Amino acid sequence: MEIKPVMVWNKKEALDNFSYLVSKVGFEPKKWKLALIKPNICGLYHPDLSLLKCIMDFLELHAERIMIGETESMIHIPQEQFRRLGICPFPKR
Repeated sequence: MEIKPVMVWNKKEALDNFSYLVSKVGFEPKKWKLALIKPNICGLYHPDLSLLKCIMDFLELHAERIMIGETESMIHIPQEQFRRLGICPFPKR
């Protein structure tokens, strides 16, 4: 079993060095037609939006198209969360 390194960085350093961190954990990006991100926006605690943007910026270099996919939870509806967080405008229901 290969043991991957454990790195502890503060959030700003991690976001500023995202490509480096991705390579250190062994992720080797290729060219994709589509990259799907499932960020758990509808979870009890949504991800830091600066991390989501950093991931999208990274994937822009490797994917022709990027989509964010999400499913409903017991407490949130994706369209409402995307609108509330300012990720993507959706018309109100």
